Amino acid sequence: MDVWNDDMEAKQPVEITCLACGQEGTPTKATNYCVECESPYCETCLKTHSRFPSMRTHTVLNETDRNKWNAKMSNKITSMCSIHTGKPVDMFCKDHDQVACSACIAVYHRSCCSVKYVPNISTGTREGKEYRDVIHSLKSFLDSLTKSKSSRHAVLCQKQLDHEAMVKQIDYHKDCLLQHINVLAEKSKATLRLQLSKTQKDIGHEIGKIESLIAEQSAVLKKLINDANEAQLFIEMKKTKFRQKHIISSSVDILKPPIVSFSVCFVDANLLSCSAIAKIQTSKVAKTGLVNKINVKMRTDRSVPDIVGILTMNSGNILVLDNSNKKLKLLDYMFNLTHDLLLTDYVTGLTGISDTKVAVSVKNLKKIHIIEVSPVLTIKESFSTEQVCHGICFDSQNDDLYVCCGGNTFNENTPGRVTVFSTKGVMKREMPINHGKTLSSTPVNVTFSYKSKCLYVCDKGYGIIALSADGRTLWAFTELAEPWGLYLLPDEELLICGPSSKKVLRLIHNGKHVEIIQTYDDVIHTPSSLFYDQKSSRLFIGQYDNNILQYPLTFVD
Repeated sequence: MDVWNDDMEAKQPVEITCLACGQEGTPTKATNYCVECESPYCETCLKTHSRFPSMRTHTVLNETDRNKWNAKMSNKITSMCSIHTGKPVDMFCKDHDQVACSACIAVYHRSCCSVKYVPNISTGTREGKEYRDVIHSLKSFLDSLTKSKSSRHAVLCQKQLDHEAMVKQIDYHKDCLLQHINVLAEKSKATLRLQLSKTQKDIGHEIGKIESLIAEQSAVLKKLINDANEAQLFIEMKKTKFRQKHIISSSVDILKPPIVSFSVCFVDANLLSCSAIAKIQTSKVAKTGLVNKINVKMRTDRSVPDIVGILTMNSGNILVLDNSNKKLKLLDYMFNLTHDLLLTDYVTGLTGISDTKVAVSVKNLKKIHIIEVSPVLTIKESFSTEQVCHGICFDSQNDDLYVCCGGNTFNENTPGRVTVFSTKGVMKREMPINHGKTLSSTPVNVTFSYKSKCLYVCDKGYGIIALSADGRTLWAFTELAEPWGLYLLPDEELLICGPSSKKVLRLIHNGKHVEIIQTYDDVIHTPSSLFYDQKSSRLFIGQYDNNILQYPLTFVD
């Protein structure tokens, strides 16, 4: 469906319609114009108008005087205030970039410094940059909607093909089993059909919403291009900008490509006790909203912050680890910077120890600082790691502090390993990182799973590595270059990122399935740290920037 044609750019003659007929919902071409009423009328409504004695003396211009009444209408404002009945929207508040009626100005904008009368400032609106920007924004939004609709049609076609392929798999498996499994096979296909039906219904509903938005936005765009009344055009432009913010905010999920995953898991054992021969599985899908930028640049900073660690405390405070400025920074629950602690050397790892204490690794000093978090940040204890140290994590059940040590760094080249310390600095054990290879390794981040007792390591050479409690490599994911940011979600799912990736990935099923966390913007450029606050369902992303990014992130079926 084409929602835009370049021919629409051309300014088309505007037909003026009868005011009275338009109010009745039956637009009719106007053939006369009453100067006193400042209104156009058709022949029928003009007769009604002339029945009133007080109106018989009004000056009426017919079509032979069309140039005169076209001129009188060129600056007539027809938009009325939705709050104050009968009041035209003829004022503009520059302070708030909003149009309003005179009553709204008096009530809601009385302290504003720059309020203008629309007819006095609307000349040249069509030639202005703001008008062109609104037109461009509408075109881009319509194009995105069209592409989103097409992608959903493609998904429906692909899912239909997937459905047919899965049915064949089920039939083949059924034929290899005993005859009594036929009934169970039909149950499995029915479940699959229900899942396909649900997908068709859900995506069909989304396509309907997209079509509605396309029609609405096309009408707004056409009106903006074809309206000759520049005062009214100015008003509609401002109202459109205001509406666009709400529409785009509420359409974030529609503009993303749909993600639907089917898979089949066959059941061969204990068939007589099973209700089906195949399980139809779907993965939860990650959904994000609009980004919130949180400033972490302080007046005393000498360079752009490089945020390599983020942690939210039970108190609501947020800690960010700034590598380029060698600082640990404290933000309150309103995201205001309240304190910072200069650590004299580059910092690379941050983890919580208790409700009031955290551990920070100081790279080249080869030290771990235990820091108390109160109204101010204070170093309480320190111990040496004897090797360059990077990312850290803490197992509170066993008082195990896992520290990424060594590797191929600027200052030294030693075998990479994860060293386990107590919070008092006593070394308990070492876990070499070799992934079965002889290449040097540089572990840069680590996280521990209480559920599986597995250790997940970000390594610049080997990617994401899953290690068992005794140090055996369970699996590895190598498709992300130089990973750095790492966060463990429930159900053993991982969020990962790297400074060169410009995106956040979600690893599912031991790294066998990868999902890109889709965002509506392009503000992620050098992501190096991640933290997911499960209480608020918010994802925090740190990078080389004056701001950290905060996204609402939920996981839905």
